[in-house]
Amino acid sequence: MIFENFIATVLKEIFKLFDFEYNGKKVRIDEVEIKLTPKTNVIKNDDRKHFYYGVYNLSEPRLRFIDHFLKQYLPFITFKYKGVEQVVNGYRLKNLSKWSFYEVESFFSNLGSPSSYCNCDCEICYEKKNPLPYAQKNRILSLEEAKTRLKYYDQKKKTGLPSAIFVYGEPFLNPNLLEIFSMVKDLNEDIDYLTTNASFLTEEIIKELSKYKKVSLVVSINSLDPTTRQRTMNDSKKDGTKNALKSLSLLKKYQVSYSVSIVGWVSVDLANIERTILELEQYEPVLVRVCLPGYNKYNNPGCTNLMYDRWDDLVDLVAKLKPKVSFPLTCLPALYGASTTIEPIIDGVYKYSPAYESGLKVNDLVVAMDENPIYLKSQLISKLRQAYENGAEKVTLTIQRENKQFDVVLKKKENVKNIYSPFTWGLFLNQTIKISYIDKLKRAIEKHSAKNIILFTSEIIAPFVQQIINSVDFYTQFFAKCNLIYMICPHYYWGGNIIINDLHMVSDFKIQLEKMLQNQQIDLIVIPSSVFDEWRMDLCGSSVYELSKFRIPIEIIECETIYV
Repeated sequence: MIFENFIATVLKEIFKLFDFEYNGKKVRIDEVEIKLTPKTNVIKNDDRKHFYYGVYNLSEPRLRFIDHFLKQYLPFITFKYKGVEQVVNGYRLKNLSKWSFYEVESFFSNLGSPSSYCNCDCEICYEKKNPLPYAQKNRILSLEEAKTRLKYYDQKKKTGLPSAIFVYGEPFLNPNLLEIFSMVKDLNEDIDYLTTNASFLTEEIIKELSKYKKVSLVVSINSLDPTTRQRTMNDSKKDGTKNALKSLSLLKKYQVSYSVSIVGWVSVDLANIERTILELEQYEPVLVRVCLPGYNKYNNPGCTNLMYDRWDDLVDLVAKLKPKVSFPLTCLPALYGASTTIEPIIDGVYKYSPAYESGLKVNDLVVAMDENPIYLKSQLISKLRQAYENGAEKVTLTIQRENKQFDVVLKKKENVKNIYSPFTWGLFLNQTIKISYIDKLKRAIEKHSAKNIILFTSEIIAPFVQQIINSVDFYTQFFAKCNLIYMICPHYYWGGNIIINDLHMVSDFKIQLEKMLQNQQIDLIVIPSSVFDEWRMDLCGSSVYELSKFRIPIEIIECETIYV
């Protein structure tokens, strides 16, 4: 009876939190039978759909525990109502107000992906064979769920229900999308970076989008050549490629803010990519991003031996074309190679912005702001944002352009249709690491009086950390007294050419530490917080505290996610 009593006790508590369902409909239950012998026909594998995977953050540990418990013990449980056995294959939270305390950036971000369906089968798609637990296809954000999330969204506190998380597909395959947009419009909040392949962007839809002042799209166009676009994206929608290419002129016509994304795939020659970038000039995108092609061991697409050479070629191409176009042009990840430095160099200028009207150009060096010296790009970003948020009507930048130095005045103006970044007064500045991160690292080392420190980082971040340490005497002197090991951990989980630290798994760190600690004494392990969620769990749901088995202090350095 111990086994049965254990299950009964846990179920009693679960009933306080959840209603049970079958295919989304509530199941009434007035009796529960628990038997030591499992049933053999409880739920078919293809019928075992656990509700929260499509709605709630996988890393919410309480929900993960309950889901794990139910999956393990449902075979021993019989639910009944009025003596008739009831089939259960999901559950729904009760008392949602008690679960609406999660920090969220905005209502739209809290919704997650509007659709995980996609009409394209891109050879460049990173979602193919995605092994992550939440990577389920065939989900559509329902109007009911959107309304529920709106009900429990506190706009002032920026809190809501646990964020949705599942595969991102084509959002315009969701038939409720425009109605969901209207909810955001009523809140007067932004719809930022909605990524679409543009196959469904008809004039009617674009005209509707033009009514929203705070909407911006990311159009994955990849090539303006119809044959190349269709070959690389395998669009199954009739006239999808035609619609996508036509959409650019319509977006310009109706003044809908949008950026363009181009994946520099190895099967597309550089001349094609160059033509696409130059031809985009006529359509006035806000920004153009050239994504460095990536692959992993799950979706290995072939041509992998050419991948790294292609990265360097794309970085060089973008550097060559930047001065020739009127929109900011960048590579993703922007921190790769020579595409950025810690110096306050302007990476681009948004058209029609204060920076654009002042005559600033790409590659200009900012040496001062309001007569105060500027040494780092992160410092410039911080100062510009501070001035904007403090209500400054103008800022004065001292610019070094070749052998000339001069001042320009940026005057605040209304940001119409999201055409530029107001916080940077229209300057496009590639993401870089903040000097405050180095200060946090220093304090962590001092806290533990550590001499031998492992800093888990990546090949694109490590050089920037070293640049800051070497350029600031205060840090140079401090770090000279300790042994800081830049641990560029391989991506054992993902494989391929993944180099971003944020995609590391706890299992990667485990493998690397087991190898390294065999012949080296370590006093402290430091890991950036961007690897984990708020519960300190990775994308697989593994906790950083699993590393405590090594009996070495672990410090998590709070930092921003390097999305690009």
